[in-house]
Amino acid sequence: MQNEEARQWIKALPRINENIFIALRDEIFGGTSDRLLERHIHKIQSECVLLMDVLQSYVHTLPEGLTESAAQTLEQILTYIEKHHAQYFNLQAQIPQVYFKASVVDINRNLNVLKAAFKRQKLELELSNLLMNTFLEFTTNSTCTYNELLYIKALQTSLIRLCNDQDDVLNDKDEDTFHALLLEHLLYLRFNSLTFLNYYKQQIVKEATQQYNVQEQYELLCRYENSLKTQQERTSQNYIPSAQSARIILLNCIKAEQKYLLKKVCGLRGVKVGLRGYGLTVGEEQATAMDLSNRLDTSRYRIKTTLSVDGLAYLVRLLVEVGAINGSPRKDLLFFMSRSLETPGSNGQPLGLESLLSKYKRPVQSTANSTRVLLKKMLKILEDGFG
Repeated sequence: MQNEEARQWIKALPRINENIFIALRDEIFGGTSDRLLERHIHKIQSECVLLMDVLQSYVHTLPEGLTESAAQTLEQILTYIEKHHAQYFNLQAQIPQVYFKASVVDINRNLNVLKAAFKRQKLELELSNLLMNTFLEFTTNSTCTYNELLYIKALQTSLIRLCNDQDDVLNDKDEDTFHALLLEHLLYLRFNSLTFLNYYKQQIVKEATQQYNVQEQYELLCRYENSLKTQQERTSQNYIPSAQSARIILLNCIKAEQKYLLKKVCGLRGVKVGLRGYGLTVGEEQATAMDLSNRLDTSRYRIKTTLSVDGLAYLVRLLVEVGAINGSPRKDLLFFMSRSLETPGSNGQPLGLESLLSKYKRPVQSTANSTRVLLKKMLKILEDGFG
């Protein structure tokens, strides 16, 4: 192609573009059915993407300016459809190669920011690597759909924002709190990658193996079930669009394990109990399990203390802060306390783990005052005994 011919095409492109817009408007606002219109616009969209990809191979062979002008014209058509007639834009279609390459550059640039943010929050290496590899694997692809690109960029931006927001909130660098927040956030974002689901399941398994007996494992699963049932999700697609959300998948796994453990507990106690589908509702099933739990716990010794839950939690926090007790992992320590100690108001029942966690993290002035009195009494006993 000669330079003069190329200049004529460059000059004609805006007019061609405008004629396409007019034809689109006439069809959209005419009598064409939505179904036929959608198929037609999807075809135009796919052809524009295909032509943009083909043009990349002619960058160094066509006269100067023609490739860029043609690509710009095709991009304007795509932008026009997406902006003015978004209901017909196919988000499941492949994006142009030039878009993908530019997006990969942005994602790689933000990876260093995200890695530094995870490090500031002292996020455990396994979860940090899991999330970083998600983005690295995406950048090694040859292309993606519009939806996939929108999801991965939104995920990266959201994780960076979460870390930055917690910089001001978690001044004491509470890793456990940030870890819990991050897991909730990933569930909210419907992040249903197989590696994340396996990681979450392993966290449950790890916590379950630390329980005293089978019934406590069942109660742990009940707490996870309640937490997942109340977990919010955004109204967008999943990371893997064809699969269920992470929340639903994990709930199904927990329910299956609950049935297994309930059968196991009932077998140990010699009690015949029907499951859902065999006569018991969800509430009746859990009530039966809790009744068995109470009977199993009656023979278990607990240390009786005159301290309130507030005082007990704060005293343990002081022991952790001075290094007398290793407080990691904190949730496991407090769970052990909830099962091993009895306060005046507990009526022989296990202490509430969530209550202990809350009072451990946020002691009040009255608790500090009562703990100070207790510590002064201890110091007096020490001085009287040893001078």
